[in-house]
Amino acid sequence: MAPVPFWHLPIGIGEAAITLVVISFIWRTRPDLIYTSARKNRLTNSPPLVHR
Repeated sequence: MAPVPFWHLPIGIGEAAITLVVISFIWRTRPDLIYTSARKNRLTNSPPLVHR
């Protein structure tokens, strides 16, 4: 096996593990950051410029 793909696999697994730890920590400590709707956090009451 070539060295480059060999090293990308453990790096990708490590990144996935770090992401899992960070997201689960945020989910346990501040679930409002994940579940809060974007509409509740609007800075203005004006209508949007572009309708989607």
